Amino acid sequence: MQFNIDQDRGDLIAGWVLPDNPSLEPRIIARAGGREAIVPPSVMLSNLVDEGLHDTGRCGFEVSAAALPGLAEARDVRLYDEDSGLLLYARRGPHAYAEARLFVFDSRGADTSLVAPRFAEAFHMAYVEADQVPVETCKACIELRFTTSLYVGGPVQFKAVEPFLQGRGFRLTALLADPAELLFATLMPPEAAAEPDAPRRLAAVLNRLNERQRAMLSDPLARRLTLLRHDDMLERDAVALALDALSEFDAVGVEAALPEFMALTAAVCEADERLFAVAPYRPPLELSALLRREPGVQALIGQDIEIYDAVADAILAARMTG
Repeated sequence: MQFNIDQDRGDLIAGWVLPDNPSLEPRIIARAGGREAIVPPSVMLSNLVDEGLHDTGRCGFEVSAAALPGLAEARDVRLYDEDSGLLLYARRGPHAYAEARLFVFDSRGADTSLVAPRFAEAFHMAYVEADQVPVETCKACIELRFTTSLYVGGPVQFKAVEPFLQGRGFRLTALLADPAELLFATLMPPEAAAEPDAPRRLAAVLNRLNERQRAMLSDPLARRLTLLRHDDMLERDAVALALDALSEFDAVGVEAALPEFMALTAAVCEADERLFAVAPYRPPLELSALLRREPGVQALIGQDIEIYDAVADAILAARMTG
């Protein structure tokens, strides 16, 4: 899907949406001041038909005060694509935003991310689930032209989105979570972390995994940083390739040093550090160390552990010398 907002003059918002399905005519969900309206397409874009991108070209829309009373005065105005639920536009609020384009390669999805909620508040337009949308839709989010304050993040296949980020003025950052803890959280209930036999219980679960399950869980960090598709074959030098990819980022951090990462991200965005302030995060390092000793853990995510430890060691060395 592709989209853009061409204007917001207060009492009228106009734009267009090109859906993935060329026979589908998009409809907009418009919300403002507690009211909601469904807006059908009303503008025909003949160039989309000429280029074979859409069957009818009816992809343009206009949201007016007649369709949505109170539109002109409303501060909280949001437009969504009805079919996908994707946020297309949010009217800028009265508070300050970080005036930058920020991409965060996050080890965690939006529902468990330690930073996505904070960044979503700090930027005008925010896409916290870039990993959950098709690549072309992610490209459209990255290429938004109507805002200077944009956040895109998630555990994406970086090689798939990297070409879209190039030349778009994005600051590239990455926040890594301890791979052993992520694996444990994926396979075990939260309360299991407090049990003295937690590593043994995880090992038992790993032993019961079938080949397909193991393939899905193996070295996700290395796969997301070095492969175009998650199920491609990892290169022998995947660790080196992943670290080489991270070396091109403007800022790289680990959750164990979360405030430092947020301060560094604020610096590369030239933003007020208070916009990105978060509480310190202290992962259960003792459990992580025990998990790493399990042969099954090493066999499944050994390369991810190498990548994470190399980054964590570099951060510690920088802290000691700086």
